[in-house]
Amino acid sequence: MKIAGLLENNEIRNGMNTFLSKFDIQIAYDMENILKNVSNVINYTDIEAVLIDGAARQKDQHKKLLYNIRALLPNVLLIWFCREKDRDEEFEAWAFSAVSLKSVIYINDKGEIPINRLVDVLTEEHERLRSIEEAKKLKAESENKSVRDKQQVKQKVVEKIIEKPVIVEKEVIIDVPKVVKGLLKIATFSVSPGAGSTTMALKLAEHLSKYGKVAVIEVDGSSSIRYAKALSNCEYRILKKSEELGDALYELYRSGFNIIVTDYGCLFKIRTNGTINDDDETAVNRILLKEFIKADVKIGMAFTAPWQLEKLNFFLPGNAAFEGLCGKAHEELCFLTDEDSAKAEKILGRIKCFHRETDLSGLAEILFPDIAIPKQKKQHGIFSLLPKIQGAMNR
Repeated sequence: MKIAGLLENNEIRNGMNTFLSKFDIQIAYDMENILKNVSNVINYTDIEAVLIDGAARQKDQHKKLLYNIRALLPNVLLIWFCREKDRDEEFEAWAFSAVSLKSVIYINDKGEIPINRLVDVLTEEHERLRSIEEAKKLKAESENKSVRDKQQVKQKVVEKIIEKPVIVEKEVIIDVPKVVKGLLKIATFSVSPGAGSTTMALKLAEHLSKYGKVAVIEVDGSSSIRYAKALSNCEYRILKKSEELGDALYELYRSGFNIIVTDYGCLFKIRTNGTINDDDETAVNRILLKEFIKADVKIGMAFTAPWQLEKLNFFLPGNAAFEGLCGKAHEELCFLTDEDSAKAEKILGRIKCFHRETDLSGLAEILFPDIAIPKQKKQHGIFSLLPKIQGAMNR
């Protein structure tokens, strides 16, 4: 069994090979060299596993390292090992989920590696791969035998003609949802605190989960989504730091998510007259703003009470404060309001505005055109047409 290793030094590699060779296992390749020459990765098809030493990289580089290795070797077993004192449960949970890390092995205070456990994990993987190859061979042999049998035995086809009544069929077009391809990024935010951006993010996630794999990220610090009900096609994440958002979005994209809904909470601290304090650094979280700008659709939740309504002026075309922060993003904006949405529509003008209780199916068709609804043909026999024909004859 040949494996690759990314280890702190050659002394560790030689020491491990001394023990592993007793079990016909060899660290045959240096993962460091493979990462430096990615164009040659096709020459390493016999790698069955990769051993990664946490001490070989700085801690802040660990996620990027695992991403790069998984991108080059998408189906290979990954094993991480580190000293017991350097154990990071949060990182390990991420690695098991994001890059399908198989196992973590801890080195004790004396620097001893539990080789027996490592051998068990590697042997189990080797046996799994061997059983897959044997199954493929058996399937190929069975298919070849089936083809030969068909060529040798020529069945006699007997055609029997039966008179049947002519059935007139009509095409009927029905709508079927199409799974989203690529990535759709949706941002929800509250114009005023408590306007309901988290609730809307969860409703959208539940509705859109029928179209693709959905993730909801909460970055406003409230941790409200921990009460969300579990859905089979939806994942929820709470970020403690604003700086983590960019990495989280990238990780979810690489993990195959089609739709990401990010709840920004009250991103802009807007005064009742529709302005913000330019001198207040906390008026806008500029770290989160970088990802907010990239969202394909930005949904704002607003109140229509007299002392809240004027806040919508902040988002109007031509407002230097908003455009200075987000550019001319008015085509991507949409607002959902309570009570009298007509008042909000009057202020917002050409910016899309709906009542927050608007049916999500209709709202999705307007806001998310990338979720197409293709046409599928369905056949109905003459019997479904008889009422129509009889009605026409009776006129």
